[in-house]
Order: sequence, then C-alpha cells, then structure tokens
Amino acid sequence: MASEGVIIDFSQNKNANGGLTTTYYDSTGSSKTITITRSEEPLGSNFYKYTHSEANGQPFLLKAIQGDDGKHTSGIPMNNSVSSVSAYYWKYDNGDSGLPTKALMVKVVETGKTTYYRKSNSDKDWIGPLGANSTPPLINGDLERTLDDLVCSTYNEVIVDLSKSVSFSISTGHKKPYCCRCHGKDKGGSDQQKITVERKNVSCTHKNSVTICKHSIDGNYKLANIRYYLNGPPDTYTNDPSRRRRIKSRKLQFPMDGVKAVYAFYCNHNPVLIYVKGDRQNKWYQKPASNGATDEHWTEVELSGITPSNFSKLECEKYNKLIEALGSAGCGSLPKCTVPPPLPPPLPAQSGQTAATQAQPLSPATAAKAPEKPAEAQTQLPDSEPTSDSPPPKGAKESAPGEGTSEPLPPEKSAVVAVPAATMTLGSISGISSATVVSGSLTGFGWWMFKRSKGDPWGIHVHPMENYEQTTM
Repeated sequence: MASEGVIIDFSQNKNANGGLTTTYYDSTGSSKTITITRSEEPLGSNFYKYTHSEANGQPFLLKAIQGDDGKHTSGIPMNNSVSSVSAYYWKYDNGDSGLPTKALMVKVVETGKTTYYRKSNSDKDWIGPLGANSTPPLINGDLERTLDDLVCSTYNEVIVDLSKSVSFSISTGHKKPYCCRCHGKDKGGSDQQKITVERKNVSCTHKNSVTICKHSIDGNYKLANIRYYLNGPPDTYTNDPSRRRRIKSRKLQFPMDGVKAVYAFYCNHNPVLIYVKGDRQNKWYQKPASNGATDEHWTEVELSGITPSNFSKLECEKYNKLIEALGSAGCGSLPKCTVPPPLPPPLPAQSGQTAATQAQPLSPATAAKAPEKPAEAQTQLPDSEPTSDSPPPKGAKESAPGEGTSEPLPPEKSAVVAVPAATMTLGSISGISSATVVSGSLTGFGWWMFKRSKGDPWGIHVHPMENYEQTTM
C-alpha cells in the first residue's frame, strides 16, 4: 500500500526533552520512523528547536502537522516533499520544568527552500511565510529577534533593547514607547507598547551633567531579557545577528519580575554602564572588555548612594565616583565636578561713608559687568548625541533674541537727565547734596549764590557765565 504522506506530531516533542532524540512512527501506516532532535537555536539563546526528520535522512511527503495538543493545524502547505519540520519553543514557556507546551514558530525545509511560520493568536493556525514585511518581520535571518517578539506577544514578558538606535530615537525631555513588532494589523490595529524610553540628565549640585537613557516597563510585566546591537545607531544593525549582544550576569536571573526600569549610559554607540531598578534589586552593572562573544557577562559595581532618586542632585563626591566608573568602562577621561571657591567676605565700610552711599544701586555700566550665574556644564560622552542645550560650534556668531545680525553696535551716548523745575531745590542748584550737609548753615560758594539771588533760586540764571569764572578765581 502506497504511503499517503507523513503526519508530524508536535505533541511528541515533550518526549525528547529528557534526552536529545526520540522516535515515533508515522500514524499513516507508512512505516516511517521519525526522529526528534532537540537543540538550542540560536546557540546561547533561550529557545529550543525540535527537529522532526526521517530516521534515515530521506525526504518525505508532508501530509499534516498536529499541534502540541495533538490536533491538526492549518496554514502550512501540505503534500510537499520535505527533509525536516522543526518547532521553536521558549525555554521558560512552562516555568523551570523545560517541557515544551506551545510552539512559537515552525521551520519547514524543502529542497533549496526554507520557510518559517508563526502561530496565530488563536493558536489554531500558522501564519506565514515570515519575511521583511510580515508581523513580526524576519530580517537578515535574525531568528532570535523574531522569537523575542513572539515571547512578548504570547507571554507578556518584555525584552529591553538598549541599542543606541532605540535609546537615542528621542531628544532629551521627550518619551517614546516601543515593544515587540507583533502589534498592529493582526491585533485589530492596536499598538500595545509596553516599554517607554526617555533621556535624562544626571547632574551634580555644581552644574556638571551627563546623559542617561531610561527604559521604563509600563505595567506588571516580567523582564525576559536585555539586549543591544553593537555599534549602532543605523537601524540595519538591529537586524544583524552577528552584532547582537545579550547582557547577562549571575545577579540577573531571567525572566525577572518586579523590574520597573533599566537605565543606561553610552560611550562609542554602546551601553557601558546600566542600572536595574526593581522591587527585588537595585544594582549597577558594568560592561566587560569586548571579546566578540554574543553573550556579555556584566559585573556588578558598587556605586553606593547613586540612584534615580538623586540623579538630579548628586554631591560632587558621588558624581565623581560615577565619572570614574564611566572612565573604567571605556569612556576615557571625563570632566569631574569641582566645588567652586567660597566668595570673599565683603569689604569693610570706609571711614565717613554713610549707609545711603553703601546702599546705592549699581549703575547700568557696573550692572552690565556683574558676574552671571554659571550655566550647567553638559558633559558629552564619546560619540554621544548632542543635547538641545549644547553650545554653538566654535566661531559661530550669536544674535540677541529677535535680531538678525551680530554686527557690533555703536557706543551708547550718555543720557541727559532733565529735572523738572518744580522739584528743584536750592541744594540741587548749588551742587550741594542734602546727604553731605554736615552743619545747619550754608557757607562758602553756596552762601554767596544765595545772597546774590536774594533768596530767589532762579536768580542765578540772569548772571553771565563769565561772572562765575571771575568770582571763583
């Protein structure tokens, strides 16, 4: 009796979990022995691949695929000659037991052709083929990123992406949501973004600051992984498996619950120092020296007293400790915080100086020379994006608000102050200020003018100027 094809049964995958291989007989009566081989793919990831192939390595006719529940599924073309059918699972889909329960993606290998499909939202059908325009997309063979997307949409566990193209996609003071690439047309047009990224300044109390990027988990989701793509920022790098880096540590046991946010400092396009904030841990981790490996084992660093709660008001000692940690992580020599010298004590009042003269306001010329409050010094980490308050390039001219030119203005003329006649007094006419009159009598030149005018303060105007010159000689 001729064989009608082979039925692949994913419910058999759990039997291959204890070892690496198992076999079962095709249920169509073809006497085909199917071998299941479990492997980790991509290597070092959190995903298992269960490959179903004919025991002798011969191609076979694919009649049907039964899902993890043993029921027939649809969406994958049948009656084609194939060499293998594989199912991908998340390592933690059943807690720590490791037993697979829900396939995320299927790989069908034919002669000269490999096609990928993902499970539909109803878990009854397969959708594909996956490619650059699918949801989620599969670009440059980056299986792990597509599988990460499926973990996010299937299990509501998020992956924080610290790639510079993600972290620096917004300017300082703004926020931008992101998540997996599964949301959109197949979700009824609903974009369910679960992470928000924003850029902030970490400042000391004496005006120095550096930029940090905050990735907030918006909801009670577990953190499944932290990754980035090496040497951004072009978006094409975020789909290059050779540039993918997984951040791992003994103290970071994924998946993690209770994580609220991940903060990251960047140098030369890559994260070098991160802070994980959560209910169960609040720790700093530093990037290791690069060795080209996909897995990076970050080490915990002690930065006591430096937390998001005081990022905007670090004392010099703590700020400099942070700068030293960035330097040891490969950021080079960065400006440190310095305490300005104390202001000199006020000069003692001179002999004979009255309170009125001490309290006199500054003249316009003096006020223009008064020292201004120093502006915040923004420290740019190597190859980091400039902030909106960065100074203009050297040599650039600045114009005052509302002006279109930076040409020098002509010198101002001294202002002539006209004093109303009704307010003039004898003292103002004679040049004698009331603040400087010591005795109650008028003497000298002032008394002479008073007599000549017979008590009329305006009588002074009837005398020619030469009379004053002769009189004062």
